[in-house]
Amino acid sequence: MTVDWNSGISLEENDLRVHRLLSQVDSLTEQTTSMVGVQQFLMSHTKEITSSESVVYIKAKDAETLAKIEKKLTDYIAEKHPKALVTFQVSGNIFNMIFAEQGSPLVVQLHSKGGEAPTVEQVTGLVGKIRKALPDVVVPPAVMEQNIRYIADVEAMAVYDITYDDIYGKMKNFISQNTLFRINQGGYSMPVTTGDSRAEASDILSGKVRNKYGVEIPLSMVIRETKGEDFKKLYSGSAGDYHPIALDVPDSNVKQVMKTIEQVVKEDKNFFVTFTGEYFSSRETIKELIIILLVAISLLYFILAAQFESIIQPLIILSEIVVDVFFVLLGLWLFGESLNIMSMIGLVVMSGIIINDSILKVDTINRLRKQGMPVLKAVFAGGHSRLKPIIMTSLTTILAIAPFLNRVDMGSDLQYPLSLSIIIGMTVGTLISLFFIPLIYYIIYRKR
Repeated sequence: MTVDWNSGISLEENDLRVHRLLSQVDSLTEQTTSMVGVQQFLMSHTKEITSSESVVYIKAKDAETLAKIEKKLTDYIAEKHPKALVTFQVSGNIFNMIFAEQGSPLVVQLHSKGGEAPTVEQVTGLVGKIRKALPDVVVPPAVMEQNIRYIADVEAMAVYDITYDDIYGKMKNFISQNTLFRINQGGYSMPVTTGDSRAEASDILSGKVRNKYGVEIPLSMVIRETKGEDFKKLYSGSAGDYHPIALDVPDSNVKQVMKTIEQVVKEDKNFFVTFTGEYFSSRETIKELIIILLVAISLLYFILAAQFESIIQPLIILSEIVVDVFFVLLGLWLFGESLNIMSMIGLVVMSGIIINDSILKVDTINRLRKQGMPVLKAVFAGGHSRLKPIIMTSLTTILAIAPFLNRVDMGSDLQYPLSLSIIIGMTVGTLISLFFIPLIYYIIYRKR
């Protein structure tokens, strides 16, 4: 669980809030580990977090209890800290770090039509409209942080004979900062600095600056302090600055959600919207895997055509892949799984394994026909001789993969669609090799 309290709180307050939060689920959890504020790891396995963020690892007895914990924590945060942003995900392991989707399924990018960075008020108003238009979708609030701005009083500086460089140099010493570069826009100049300490606002204003006559003037007399909220992070891309909204939406609802958001944004004269996320990148990967599958089938056809010295027999064998793919897609739909990268890998693997049985069966029938046996008798004799080997090889593959259908071990959620694709394809493919392929062979060659 990652929590961003979305407010300028101290580490002590952050720790206290996490303690109160976890006390709500003490009876349901077996073990919890919390990391509060900035973490310093040589090789970090979590994303960088600020002093107002926390990462909590939660272990429960089973998945059902974990779902109860997630709901209870979400309800508590929504009631006590409505501005906070909380997300849940499976704790990292080597398998899903390599293969898992790293981002949100759908990311909405809100761009300002004027090209400048969108303001807090504009984004907050538009996010509220999107939330109303999508009541069934969790739309996270904009993540803000409190900023303190120090404005030099020009009139007071003239009275006390103090220059801007005197004030800036003194404040830079207080907070141990060094200027990297400046961003100039129109009449404004913003220094980009880095530092290794966090001075309190009261400590900065209590300091003194010396003018050219050696008189020390309190900084509070020549500086005004203002406070406000701004975005915690700034995002920019090829289309300019934007504000992202990460949505956890099922693949089947993505298009409808996009259409609704486009309608809402179209009514606002300040923004236009673009979309990105794992939904689009996974579609591109699936297209690439489909091309790979087609290329592999084409190469396989030419190899089989050369081996069998026939144009028709490779088509008989490869027709099994079409039927198997149909039943695999149907099975994935019935079991509630989507066509993702892992299920596509399972399809490619299954296609390469299952046609071995058909190749051997057609080859056996061809050898019996060359010995002078009639077509029908050759089909029956070939099917009888290959029955046990086909069943044995299929069962060993299916039973070896069956344990991966269990969703309780490491990476099992990712292995499940791959294993399901192979098992459905092998089960259906075995029946196709035993009955469908000999039938097609007989229909084509019975008159020859």
